[in-house]
Amino acid sequence: MRWYVLYWVCGAALFVGSGSRVQAEAPLPSAIQKMLKEGHRLTQANQKMTRIRGAYMLLKAYESAPIRFETLVGVCRATNQLAFEASDNKEIQRWAKKGWEHAKMLISRWPDRAEGYFWSAINIGQYARGGGVWVAMTQGLAGKIEKMAQESIKRSPSLYHGGAQRILGRFYYKLPWPMRNLQKSLGYLQTSYRLAPKNPAALLFLADTLWDLGKKTEARSLYQGCAALWQNDMEPQATPRTCQKRLQERR
Repeated sequence: MRWYVLYWVCGAALFVGSGSRVQAEAPLPSAIQKMLKEGHRLTQANQKMTRIRGAYMLLKAYESAPIRFETLVGVCRATNQLAFEASDNKEIQRWAKKGWEHAKMLISRWPDRAEGYFWSAINIGQYARGGGVWVAMTQGLAGKIEKMAQESIKRSPSLYHGGAQRILGRFYYKLPWPMRNLQKSLGYLQTSYRLAPKNPAALLFLADTLWDLGKKTEARSLYQGCAALWQNDMEPQATPRTCQKRLQERR
């Protein structure tokens, strides 16, 4: 059953930049550009309330300039972030559905760009997390995530420093037997690590796969690198804390 992998592809797989500009569009007003830049920055903060504030800033930028590439990317990130921070399943699904719909708009208007496919994968993952097993099974959501992430990589392999590779690497790691594929997981996560060697999720995910492949010395080194990224203002569930726990458990 593939539904339970979805938590891992819609939250910790992120920590990504705001993407590249689309040359065909006229520049956004400077005030909206500043709002977008600050919103993207805040959504990657260590504290939940700061991330939520950044998400609402991105929503406001979209309302000020809808159906523009940069603001659509912003609203996809914002809805994903708000879904990720929510604890109520209906609220998770509400935000994720909005993000999925806006990602479809990106694909429709800019089908050659990778961003729409990437944010589709992320927001579909959130939607499935909120819906649970039945929704994931009946709507084939795991397969949709896999397809969208692959389409993103085809168009821009380095987008968000290997964000789609982190999605697929963790996806193949978390699949139950006989669908689990550690070699596929390893390939995607090695690419993600090369593109983002200081990304905590890239380090943790690759270390977990290497550990299960029996490469424990390499895995411990990556856990250590991840644990060293801990900052005092991080929340207890932050990825570097998970790596610290792995080191304690896997001596």
